[in-house]
Amino acid sequence: MMLKDMIKTIAIISSIVGIMSLTGCSMNTNLVKEEDITVERVNSSSVNITRAYLQATDATWILRGKLKRRFPTSRLIPGHLHIELVGSDGAVFKEADIAYKRKSAKSRFAEFYLPLPVELTKISRVRVIHHDALSHTGDSEKSPWRDIKKY
Repeated sequence: MMLKDMIKTIAIISSIVGIMSLTGCSMNTNLVKEEDITVERVNSSSVNITRAYLQATDATWILRGKLKRRFPTSRLIPGHLHIELVGSDGAVFKEADIAYKRKSAKSRFAEFYLPLPVELTKISRVRVIHHDALSHTGDSEKSPWRDIKKY
């Protein structure tokens, strides 16, 4: 009976592995899907964006995520995030530069949060890019979002 149970277990495991390979189950560390919108992460030379996702609230969708230095240390994480909203035609139509915050001075991770200014039906991709340099814009703006002008 023990041999029969082992054969049954091996058959089940083989079936699961086969189904996963047929359905294309794979891990892509750079893309996350949410409601047919792709969140693309572009790391810099010093920082990895470890997580980026969309979260629904009653009123809007929020882009959230986490980042950390490539080389572990509890020092400040340099730079800023550049967020781009890409339409179905592949063109960027809105962009924003935002800061991120660490929970404490000793934390090796930082988190970011940004409400999306448009309906999801207008967006096909959200691109999150880390820049090592400080922000391009001043902090005096009420909204970090800027429209992209087409020429």
